[in-house]
Amino acid sequence: MKKIIFTSGVLFFLLHTLCGFSVTQFLSLETQDTLTGFGKSFVLKNVKFTANGVQLPASDLDKIVAKMKKEKNKELKVVCFQSKDENASLEQSKRRANAIRKYIAKKGIYAYRIHAFGKVAQEDIAGTRVEVSFRKEFTNPDYQRPMQIENVKFSNVSDTLFAMSYPKLQRIVQVMKAKPSLEAKIIGHCVTEAGADYNMSLSEKRAIAVINYLVSQGVSQKRLTYKGYGDTKPISLEPAESSQSRNNRIEIAFKKQKP
Repeated sequence: MKKIIFTSGVLFFLLHTLCGFSVTQFLSLETQDTLTGFGKSFVLKNVKFTANGVQLPASDLDKIVAKMKKEKNKELKVVCFQSKDENASLEQSKRRANAIRKYIAKKGIYAYRIHAFGKVAQEDIAGTRVEVSFRKEFTNPDYQRPMQIENVKFSNVSDTLFAMSYPKLQRIVQVMKAKPSLEAKIIGHCVTEAGADYNMSLSEKRAIAVINYLVSQGVSQKRLTYKGYGDTKPISLEPAESSQSRNNRIEIAFKKQKP
């Protein structure tokens, strides 16, 4: 596998300037609801809102959090409906759906497990109706559940590994040398201000950089694959730098071995 050389920080600056895209914007956006596989939805009757978010206490949402902490393979879909006669009803429903998503994420649920959408109700309703539903998180049946490799760090907006990453990666080398039949997938996640395409590319390059290191340490390239998810699977929705460092991460999934 040929190593991909990342372009300079100048390109990042240009992309940031041209795109006009911020991490804060990314954290508040949701895509169109095209998701499938969710079970029957039910209405949360005791969720109220303030101008800036969810009104406390939010006991119904806390019950959702408890369920998701217990059932770690579940994803949640939240849909907020506003009456079609209300001014700016679609935008308000989107804001409130994302307020719920942020509330649940702050409680320790990984943000990528929460999908939030705003819609206009086809019938007249009073206030906001909140509907939720669950589905089993999709996982590749050939691989074990991905695990984050802690302390794998890169130079700012690049795929250059910092030396502080080597001790943790050496543990992966040791495991794979001890089990010569073991195969693994390296998974990259990346959130920058340059937009979705850029983040996807950088997440792939960082995964490749990790593979290049493992190969340089004697692990066969044939035993390694990679996948980049860009900014599509965030852990945290907070714009703080410490939260973004959690989103910019490398994971490893070991291929299941036949008994």
